[in-house]
Amino acid sequence: MPRWVQDRRGFARLLAAVLAAALGVMAVSLGAAWFALGRTPVLRDFPSSATDAIVSILAGLAAMLMAGLRMRRRQGEAQGPKP
Repeated sequence: MPRWVQDRRGFARLLAAVLAAALGVMAVSLGAAWFALGRTPVLRDFPSSATDAIVSILAGLAAMLMAGLRMRRRQGEAQGPKP
């Protein structure tokens, strides 16, 4: 079993980063769907304007970037120091 699975606290942080990345993907897809369709197929009233769609896309990209950086840092910790 890998070390990062044995470390429950680290595993919880990794899982939180994966969920943040998934929410980021959803935010980007909602904003992009508004531009493509003029509405979103999932949420009826969000985003309701181009400004909301742009903010949704930017927030989603920021969440994915932050989550990706956290996952990379966690992966580096799990591998340990290089000899």
